[in-house]
Amino acid sequence: MDSVKKFFLRIWYWILAFLGQTPTTVTHNIPDLRQVKPGLWRSGQPQNVFDWEYLKSLGINRAIKLNFESEYSDSAAQVAGITSYVMSVQPEGDKDVISNITNTFVRPDAKTIAEAEALIDPSVGTLVHCTHGQDRTGYLIGRHRVNSEGWSKDDAYLEMLKFGFHPELHGLHEAWEEFTPTVKTS
Repeated sequence: MDSVKKFFLRIWYWILAFLGQTPTTVTHNIPDLRQVKPGLWRSGQPQNVFDWEYLKSLGINRAIKLNFESEYSDSAAQVAGITSYVMSVQPEGDKDVISNITNTFVRPDAKTIAEAEALIDPSVGTLVHCTHGQDRTGYLIGRHRVNSEGWSKDDAYLEMLKFGFHPELHGLHEAWEEFTPTVKTS
């Protein structure tokens, strides 16, 4: 994609994000369920055992939960035969407005992000999710695109914006800006 088109796409996605017009879809009651590539999926929070059973039917055996237990539980995943790894990342959707605002400035813990990224394994069928499937999920999938698939940071960021990443979440955005790709060797 040429640089002029990328520039205008980035501007368009930023405008949509700031206006709160993020693309949200619902598939089998699961917000923003999307296949990233064979064996790797992303979404918002599955709500019940029926959602998890549907995900299991897609070949998903592992879930990487980036939201907090206080936002919703993955306990139904186990009932459906899916192993869930809780790797909570800020911003947490707290109950009061002040906490929500201050959480937007908190950067994700680097160790937690590295551990979560290491759990991504399309060969076992992996789902990465948070509450809405846009920001924390977008950040982790973006890192995976760059580190494991060789995407440029710019292309991964465009995909993040396309699927609803909100740049106004300062902690996540700054973590993305400071992110230095790892070089994978065979």
